Amino acid sequence: MMKGSKFFLAVFIASLLFLPAFAAENPTPQSGFMADFIDTLKHVQTSMEKIKSQTRDMKKASADIVTKPVAGLKMAASDLDAAASLMEKYQNAENPIIRETASYTLTVLISLKKINDKIIAQYETLYKIKPADFNRDRFFSDMDKLVAVRDSALNSLFDCSLLATHVLIATGSDKEKEQVFLTISSGERKQLLKKIDASFPAQVKKGLQVGQDYLTASAAAIRQVLAEKIKTADER
Repeated sequence: MMKGSKFFLAVFIASLLFLPAFAAENPTPQSGFMADFIDTLKHVQTSMEKIKSQTRDMKKASADIVTKPVAGLKMAASDLDAAASLMEKYQNAENPIIRETASYTLTVLISLKKINDKIIAQYETLYKIKPADFNRDRFFSDMDKLVAVRDSALNSLFDCSLLATHVLIATGSDKEKEQVFLTISSGERKQLLKKIDASFPAQVKKGLQVGQDYLTASAAAIRQVLAEKIKTADER
């Protein structure tokens, strides 16, 4: 009997050793989605940075120089495509909150892509006119309108992030008292916090703050929920 007990004890210990690896390879649906959602925000952030770097100080440039951002804007479009591809795979997710968040986010990303295409088309019109015919005021007035529409879409992306936080939260009874808890494990919480901190400015650690841009605020909102002192699914 002792030999048998030792054998089963050894098997049990071995199973504990392999459990973390198994959990890492098999994340909860909520954790997998949130990891992709954070990457989606990062892709959009990269896209916006490319757009800003290409169009900075363009209002002071001559007509021939103004055409130069087109290549950079097209590169920014590829980042938006990458973001959309991450959300597309969740359109038929079993979890209704994941499904709704993915659908809403995808709609916003498509809008951002269309706006970027319009901005590219606006710049490309300059290839077809003579520098002497370039109406600077009209061109940049039209461009400012497109940028305002893009900012509105980015604001909607922030709304998507608030919706995404509901993927992380659940309620249940604990000793006859209703409790709020995270739907992910403690290890997954650490991984998601690490991913956000590696992808966004340090100010996201302070949570939502006045004056943050839409993308930083989006990441900060998610991080704030992850950092809340509430139990995870495996700590209940």
